[in-house]
Amino acid sequence: RLLADLSQKNQVPLLAPAAPFVEAGALLSVGPDYLQAGRRAAEMARQVITGQARAGRFDEAASELVVTINGAVARQLGVAIPRDLRATILSPQDAP
Repeated sequence: RLLADLSQKNQVPLLAPAAPFVEAGALLSVGPDYLQAGRRAAEMARQVITGQARAGRFDEAASELVVTINGAVARQLGVAIPRDLRATILSPQDAP
């Protein structure tokens, strides 16, 4: 919370590693899509169990990233959010 307060006081965007920090006042976070990663892990396990793949023999790219932006903080800092950006935008009532 201290970093979020300092960020807003000094008009410096705070980038965070996860959405809960954005809920607490950071401008944005970029992190893994845990839901998608879990689904892919379940699919891999199914393939191993059914004999379609050998255990430990998967060559997978990282899961997609999730971007979360605090809209109220963006407005306060004068940061424009591109309309075509694939992100979750927290509404002003969700901001601190």
